[in-house]
Amino acid sequence: LVVRRVVALDNRVEIEVGLRKRSAVCPDCQCPTQRIHSFYQRKLADLPWQGRPATLIVSVPRFFCQTMLCPRRTFVMPLEGITVRHGRQTTRLADLHYYIAHTLGGSAGARMTVRLCCPISADTLVRRLLSRVQNTTKGTALIELTDTAPLIWREVDVPTSLTLRTLHEVIQVTMGWLDYHLWEFTLGDQRYGLPDNEDWGGLPRRNAAKTRLRDLLTTSRLEMVYEYDFGDGWRHRFLINNVRQGKAGEGYPKYIAGQYACPPEDCGGIPGFYHMLESWADPDHPDHDEVSAYLEDWNPNEINELPLRNALNRIANKRNAVRTRLNKTMKSSS
Repeated sequence: LVVRRVVALDNRVEIEVGLRKRSAVCPDCQCPTQRIHSFYQRKLADLPWQGRPATLIVSVPRFFCQTMLCPRRTFVMPLEGITVRHGRQTTRLADLHYYIAHTLGGSAGARMTVRLCCPISADTLVRRLLSRVQNTTKGTALIELTDTAPLIWREVDVPTSLTLRTLHEVIQVTMGWLDYHLWEFTLGDQRYGLPDNEDWGGLPRRNAAKTRLRDLLTTSRLEMVYEYDFGDGWRHRFLINNVRQGKAGEGYPKYIAGQYACPPEDCGGIPGFYHMLESWADPDHPDHDEVSAYLEDWNPNEINELPLRNALNRIANKRNAVRTRLNKTMKSSS
């Protein structure tokens, strides 16, 4: 965000901001565009400033889709990491209210929000807490390791409330990587990953721990690139669709299916991987003994699903810790 003007009134602060980004990806055809149609203003309640409630007035661009066959002629840039679709407050203010409700409850939490100059009623605090804990919107994610033949892929149900940092963990577990190296997501020309002071051109990398999957979902379909190990350059196509309500009492992420084992770490990328397979399959190859000793009992045609499912269950249980604690509190008070 770029702050353009700050207006300090007697009882509130208005902050007019714009977006640095001047390009977007069409939610239907997934084609990037820089052609702006118009701007509109969106008002969002934000964290208080100097003891006064603050309102962000965001100038949001609307873009033309430049693909002739795309049915969507114009679309609005999503406010990724700033607010959710149709939201009236920023994500960080919503998170603050959630943590207050989770820690103090309704009445005490409402009194605290008054002291913090971001007042909200006790009933609304409890409703927002319950909506986060009880409702799970999920989508079916397809993860493909690009440039592999036959294609190495996995399918998993993931909640849209995941941060991209946790989604990275899901991909690592699901594919079979060991999380030894750096990584990042790319959507259009925007990158998401670990905080980094060094940006090699383009837009600055956004913190994946502060961006949720639902913030990027402008429709029921989203496609991104996930790259792991910048040396070997393992690029994955991440596609999520079929966004729907999850089943009550069921934990997510949840493994569905997949085919072929993930390449071993540090094998030299796609060229090194296929050279390794060639050496492993040919007993007469000069590197056969060395590669066989390195791979041990690894089989390219098999997926070890038991540790995969166990690791995903651990991620799901960590996410459900708040739900479990709330259920215990409700049972003890009833």
